[in-house]
Amino acid sequence: MRSPVDEDRLKLFPKSQRAEYLRQCDERDGGANDAELVSEMRRAGTLKILDPKTYALPAVRGASASPEERESGYGFTEGDPIIITEWFPWGPVVTICKVGGILDGRIRTDFGRLFPVAQVRHL
Repeated sequence: MRSPVDEDRLKLFPKSQRAEYLRQCDERDGGANDAELVSEMRRAGTLKILDPKTYALPAVRGASASPEERESGYGFTEGDPIIITEWFPWGPVVTICKVGGILDGRIRTDFGRLFPVAQVRHL
């Protein structure tokens, strides 16, 4: 069983290299040096970088052209103060904002981001 940190680290590797990473990191074989693995991935151009500022930004396509944006629904009304909790590998991030609009199953915030209704709570 791997720790959540090991699981997140494994997700940084392309799927084609995950078996090789697990083989190199096997403790029975002496483990691996993360610095060597990272420099090898940089040379190959396969290193992914997680940026905390953009990590959870959803890729929303077509929502801005949706004609079905309403002022109320799902127990929320435009302008209601809300709390949104986003979970990242480094911990939860809580955002306090206002409802900007309501789409099918999603809430648009006053700063333009969309979140599923299940992730939004009243303040």
